[in-house]
Amino acid sequence: MSCNAGRTLLLAGLFAVALGPDAALAQRRARVFSVEVMPTEAMIVVGQQQVFVPVAYDRANNPVATATFTFTSSNPRVATVTAEGIATGVSPGTVTITARAGTGAAAKSAVAVLTVLAEQLLAAMQRGGRWDLYTFGPDSAPRFSAVTADATLELEPAWSPDLTRIAYVALERHGPGSLDLFVVNADGSEARRVTNDSATVGSPVFVRPAGDRIVFQSNKGGVTQLYVVNLDGSGRRQLTTGPNPNLQPDVSSDGSSLLFASLRQAAGGRRNFDIWQMNVDGTGERRLTSSPRAEDSPQFAPDGRSFYFLRDEGGSPPTKRLYRQSLTDTAAVAQAITPVGMHVRAYSVSADGNLIVLTVLEPAGRVGDVPRVVLFEPASGRMTPVLVGPGEQLTAPVFRPATPAPH
Repeated sequence: MSCNAGRTLLLAGLFAVALGPDAALAQRRARVFSVEVMPTEAMIVVGQQQVFVPVAYDRANNPVATATFTFTSSNPRVATVTAEGIATGVSPGTVTITARAGTGAAAKSAVAVLTVLAEQLLAAMQRGGRWDLYTFGPDSAPRFSAVTADATLELEPAWSPDLTRIAYVALERHGPGSLDLFVVNADGSEARRVTNDSATVGSPVFVRPAGDRIVFQSNKGGVTQLYVVNLDGSGRRQLTTGPNPNLQPDVSSDGSSLLFASLRQAAGGRRNFDIWQMNVDGTGERRLTSSPRAEDSPQFAPDGRSFYFLRDEGGSPPTKRLYRQSLTDTAAVAQAITPVGMHVRAYSVSADGNLIVLTVLEPAGRVGDVPRVVLFEPASGRMTPVLVGPGEQLTAPVFRPATPAPH
């Protein structure tokens, strides 16, 4: 239950104690003129509860202690509410909770806005022989909540900016044999195919802040390039061209620019992956990194003035480290975030920048390297493994974006 719930119940108790016998008798004879509900705005995570306490007033603005109320939710798929005013988050979204006193034309009501947030992390997980999408909290032994539950192989999920939709790539059992792009509501309902061809797509990311388009990579023309498409599959347009693969896009918080990895010729004749930036319409390309090592998986940092990426440093044991570099200071040196000897395959940074979830490769005897998920605190260097059950595998979790404001 949220902390607001306890304070609201305390206020309700004090209000009841303050009513003397004479006041109660007068209020039983009063008619309800207006209704208030506390709190007027609240925010919880899926699975949490929030108590809403209504108060009725007569025409003289005196509390009517004998008033009885009914509660309704504008969308029970996002949040349900009991007869006692206890709301429970079901899936991400925003609802209005209405408290009503009386019936018919004489009824009076008040509304509160409840925003339900998803758990902080979203990932593809192999469980029970299937790959489905799950949400979970940043804990060592989290509770996993299924978003999808079907025979489709689902990977690489990405949150929409308002947390109401999820983009992902999937391979349908009886489909064309390639990964296509899909969008689903955050509660797992109404999955919609966005692409439908023989090309394999990947790395979807919503164009912020509107979330009405998705940038993704596809090898439709034989070479992996970046594309943008509307959520209904219309308006598909290629953003990058040429003989070199361009992949792993990320979109800035204002939706104006893209980061991506590109395999191109550099000074000295070498050819490996570097990090590039361009406008979201495909213009204005500029190289951001130029080390002799391959670099990939760029992501904008929460501050908007720097970015993260992975650099393959080789060695024994093989090292692939997470780095952070300025977007504006071209003379700044990239700063290593993870230690030598760790092979980071994927990562995601929390909205406040204080926690990073890493997918790392670790040796596991005869089966070779296997992916493990750990929670990393950059300030302290502390690492906490995320535990899964026997035979289960968790891959490339992503943090939800910054919390949208209630509306």
